[in-house]
Amino acid sequence: MSVANADEARKALKLAQDYREKGSYSVALKWARKSSSLSPSSEATSLTASLEKEIASGATSTSIPSKDATSSATKATGAETHPSASGTHQRPGHGSSSAGETSGSSTKDGGDAKSRSFTPEQTKVVKRVIACKAHEYYSILAVERSCSEGEVRKAYRKLALALHPDKNGAPRADEAFKMVSKAFQVLSDNNLRAAYDSNPHQDPSSRGGGGGGGGPSMATRGFGGGHPGFHQSEVSPEDLFRAFFGGGGFDQFGGGGGGFGGGPVFTFGGPNGFRQFGGNQGMHARARDNRRESPPPNWVQMLPLLFLVFIGLLSWLPGMFSTPDPGYQWKSISPWTLHKQTSSINVDYWVNPREWQRHPIFESIPEGKRGMEQAGTYSNKLKRFESGIEQHYVSTLRQQCGNEREDRRDRIDRNRGLFGLGADWEKIAQIQNEKLPSCEKLRTLESKYSGSRNLYR
Repeated sequence: MSVANADEARKALKLAQDYREKGSYSVALKWARKSSSLSPSSEATSLTASLEKEIASGATSTSIPSKDATSSATKATGAETHPSASGTHQRPGHGSSSAGETSGSSTKDGGDAKSRSFTPEQTKVVKRVIACKAHEYYSILAVERSCSEGEVRKAYRKLALALHPDKNGAPRADEAFKMVSKAFQVLSDNNLRAAYDSNPHQDPSSRGGGGGGGGPSMATRGFGGGHPGFHQSEVSPEDLFRAFFGGGGFDQFGGGGGGFGGGPVFTFGGPNGFRQFGGNQGMHARARDNRRESPPPNWVQMLPLLFLVFIGLLSWLPGMFSTPDPGYQWKSISPWTLHKQTSSINVDYWVNPREWQRHPIFESIPEGKRGMEQAGTYSNKLKRFESGIEQHYVSTLRQQCGNEREDRRDRIDRNRGLFGLGADWEKIAQIQNEKLPSCEKLRTLESKYSGSRNLYR
């Protein structure tokens, strides 16, 4: 059993316990079974047995409390259900005729007018999404068929924020929100996306097949091992939204949606996967809104910028009356053909011989030492000049090392799959064992010259 599976199993078990405390026994049972299938444990087995008994005894299963659940009766739009919403949970109260009548009467009274207000731009976004057919997932997200997973995430982030019913009161916004969620679930999963590309007229998550074997099937997206998995088609738009944006709804954007309550932080699907946070974020966000004050005048906001400009001028003025440093290169390129080496950490650089011999730095070197490659120990001006070269070199190495690490993280994330499904762990291990050239050079410098001003940190 891999360490990754054990970590995923612990996270799934934590989810099961949280859902059980909230009274959502069926969802808790799915996560408990998933934990057992990933890494069997006595705690997961005991929790599964307890949940099965509670469900069999007729214990009620409630949904996670949310802003939608408490106000859905007065917010129901009565809009027809789009075919793309199949396989997703309906938000409580939406689609009910009685709730629609209640919504109509309360809207006339003005009690819900503020929460259901919308702008022409919001209506335009809703109409564009609704105009797409049920399975035109690329058109729904407004991305090209050749788009990357990052572009799919970016498109979903933008549309989900624009269409979430808590923020968009335009007619059929709820339906458009479900279409966007469905499109993201398909296009962000490599297997579902490949199946969809081969037959774009059929929903890939609704095809026949079982999910209890050694790997996930197209229909159930199960987790194998003989136990029912957490099916991707069962992820509701609201759950997907909370998972994608950190579990806090609109609280992290200054809005009023409810979070998941207290508890630790846990993730699924790698460092860029879905992340859920504990804590009373909604209450803190509303408290911050209540403390907001009117913005200061424009001229006050400009003061920091003017101060920075003034400081920049002060640092630039001395350079007007001094000779600029000579140019240099990291390798021999005409006319930079004269090889030099810094006297502190032995960084090679090349200068223009004609420019160098006329420069005050060259004149500051004792005549008997001017031909030496490492003459910095005999001239303070040359030592300051070479110190700048060394800082530039180390800074360049650090930047290149950071780029190499980021590229490695991106390649690892592309091989993790969604929620850890379809992950190529062999490829991930190969990427993790690759050497990073710039990082290796930087590590060598740090170990060899650790006393050189802490290597210009």
